[in-house]
Amino acid sequence: MELMKKLLGISLVLCFALNSYAQDENKDSVNVMPETYLLDLKGNKVSTEEIKNHGKPFILTFWASWEKKSLLELNNIHEVFKKWHKETGVKVYAISIDDPETYDKVKDYSKKHKWEFQVLIDDKSHFEREFKVKGIPHTMLFDGDRQLIWQKHEYSSGDEEDLHDVLLKLSKKVKVNNEKN
Repeated sequence: MELMKKLLGISLVLCFALNSYAQDENKDSVNVMPETYLLDLKGNKVSTEEIKNHGKPFILTFWASWEKKSLLELNNIHEVFKKWHKETGVKVYAISIDDPETYDKVKDYSKKHKWEFQVLIDDKSHFEREFKVKGIPHTMLFDGDRQLIWQKHEYSSGDEEDLHDVLLKLSKKVKVNNEKN
């Protein structure tokens, strides 16, 4: 009987420890848009409250001018952006985490490639920290209520197809809900 009590006690301690660990893991995910400021390409402050798409989904992707995979991802998204926008109304925000010394590269690169999405600069890395971005590229999909739906760290060619699939499912879900109302 004494052994059973000890085993039960150990089991309870393990359950509490695992529960505590699971709660700590959930602290790493931010599901709502943090409030801070970013810079546009002219150096003007932009509140993150302005990052929205009037009830339609939007994509945030953290990138840097010196990180090749993030540039590849953004260029690939640029190639399909018109189609995605036509299908879903999606908007894309490319959030640069470049240092002030490379802001000109951010401007030049996005202008040279004629990106049709808004490029913003996280000049103090507040936005990046709030989302607990641990590396780039880091891409997130939000619904029309600004709730995080999907995210992916890193990039391999073709990952934009996975994002497109999730975007289409989200768009269909929104359309079905709107038709019910």
